[in-house]
Amino acid sequence: MSRSKHQTYKKVFGDKSAAEIDAMFAEGDEDALKLLEKRRVKRKVRQKRQQGKIAD
Repeated sequence: MSRSKHQTYKKVFGDKSAAEIDAMFAEGDEDALKLLEKRRVKRKVRQKRQQGKIAD
C-alpha cells in the first residue's frame, strides 16, 4: 500500500495570499499539515535512495 498523501500545492494553497497561507498553518489546517507530512516522507525516501546509490 502506498504511503502517498494525495495533496498538491495547487489544491491546498491555490490562489491564496501569503497571509492566508500563514493563517492556515497557525490554525492547524488539516490539508496544509498533511502536505507538510507528505514533504517529510518524500524527503526521507529520496535520502534513503541516495544513500543506497552511494553504498553501491
